[in-house]
Parts: sequence; structure tokens; C-alpha cells
Amino acid sequence: MFPLRNIQLSVHKRLTDLFTAPPNNPDTGVPYIATAYNVYNEDNYQQDTFTPNFPFVFLLMVRVPPKKTRLPCILMDISEFPSAPYELGTRRGMIPTINLHIFGKNRGERDELAGFLRQAMTDYPGLTIYDWTNLASPVSKYVASVEDITVVPQSIGNELATEGSLTNWNTLTFTLLLKE
Repeated sequence: MFPLRNIQLSVHKRLTDLFTAPPNNPDTGVPYIATAYNVYNEDNYQQDTFTPNFPFVFLLMVRVPPKKTRLPCILMDISEFPSAPYELGTRRGMIPTINLHIFGKNRGERDELAGFLRQAMTDYPGLTIYDWTNLASPVSKYVASVEDITVVPQSIGNELATEGSLTNWNTLTFTLLLKE
């Protein structure tokens, strides 16, 4: 399978794992979030008749406009996939930048989700990249290091603010340093 798709599916798996089995804060030993989330995908997001179980988050790998009735949601976007100088025979030359667009019902929810992901990925920066050729049983290929995590609140123009779902939007950005 193409490396970009392997990375995208591996990041999706890591985020799903963070929400469904929250790791413990290494300083306090207490989980970052008190309860596990239900994580739903694009199919559930597109079905207007689907009713999610609280607490929940929609984790999407496609660019869709957020629906006010379907928040919170996280849109994953690999915006850059540049090559850097690297040793022949390794994948170290690929340094993808991952953007997570986090939409919440309010600023508190948006900031809590972004803060949780930032803290968990900072404290546990290793990300396993799997080979998803066989979707039923992915094979671990190598570990990527999560670097340069930033959270930026997004601002929008007044013409879009009346719609509501775009007003509470953060972007969490990080790069992956791929290691064999």
C-alpha cells in the first residue's frame, strides 16, 4: 500500500486508541480524560439518522464541512509530504505534517480535546506505522516520532460565524519523523 495511506490509517488508529483507552499522565498516574470516548467514522458522520453515544467524537479522514449537529469532530489532513535529505534505503526522507482540525460545540470542548491530544502525544510521542495492505490485520513496520506539536485557534470572518460550527475550531499540527 502507498506509504501516505499507511501513515494516514496509522495516525487514525493512534488517535482512536487515545480516545478509547486514554493513557495515564506520567506525572500523576491518572488518565488524562476521566472516561473513554466513543469514536465514530465518516459513515456514521454522514448518516443523519445515526445517534452517537455520549461522550463521543467523530474522527474523519476526509475533508467535509462540519455539521453543527455532529460535533465534536476531528478532521485529519496530511498537508505536506516533503522529502528531506536522507540515507538511501530508509524512509527518513519523508517528513509528513499532520493537521488535526478540531471542532467543538463550544470553546471549552474544542480546547479540552486539543489540550488532551497535545498532552498525550507530547508525553507518549512514539507512533507505530503499520502496513495496512491487509486491513483486517495490519503489520507493524516501524515507529515514527511525533515532533513539533502546536495548537492554533482558528478565526473566521463574520459571514461564516453565523453558521455556528466553524466558530469553535482549533488546528493541532505535528510532524512525523519516520524511522525504520
